[in-house]
Amino acid sequence: MTNETGPNNWGQPGYPQPGPPYPPRPRQQRTGLTVAVILLSVALVAAIAVIVVVLAKDDSSEQAGGSDGGDSGDSAGAGAAPKGGSDADAVVDLQIGDCVSITTSGSRDFATTDCNDPKSNLFVLNMAGSNGSCPDDAHFIYAGVKTTSGEVQMCFNVNWIIGQCYRDDGELIAAAPCGPDAPIQPMEKMNGTVYTAECPDGQQAWSWRETVTVMCVTEF
Repeated sequence: MTNETGPNNWGQPGYPQPGPPYPPRPRQQRTGLTVAVILLSVALVAAIAVIVVVLAKDDSSEQAGGSDGGDSGDSAGAGAAPKGGSDADAVVDLQIGDCVSITTSGSRDFATTDCNDPKSNLFVLNMAGSNGSCPDDAHFIYAGVKTTSGEVQMCFNVNWIIGQCYRDDGELIAAAPCGPDAPIQPMEKMNGTVYTAECPDGQQAWSWRETVTVMCVTEF
């Protein structure tokens, strides 16, 4: 039997040829994460803005309140100066010597009243400019009062009526029935003098240099 040599009809067994390269791995998209970060940033900015607005309102409210509510006068004499009330922006027309009835501490209802009326508890002692000052005799001082002549400090003293009793609660002095709650009773008023020795024994002498007046008072 003859062995035939020659090329194999099937050819040489070959090595596998490399295939086409793998396609590049796609990048992972982070769209969802980016949107979430943006939304969170916007919400944070909005929250900060709200906090700033709230703090600003609180600060303006404190400044407006204090002082509450209005201008307060400096005290002079025996009484405390009333504070500015809801009528602080009203324009008043008062002259020196005019009487008013103030029944509520802080009220600026300066409507003129009859000085012989016991309800008229204050009279205009003087007026001072915004940079001036009231006389030492002024019992109540209202600052920043708007008048037909401009803004002034209104200087008031008590409109004492002879024989009438008065109560002094530290805020206001007003006429009241004589008794423990109203122990002040003016007995005599002398104009043109400040000589306190002219009052009878047992009575106190109160004097005012601005009006050159002495008043004899009984306290019980």
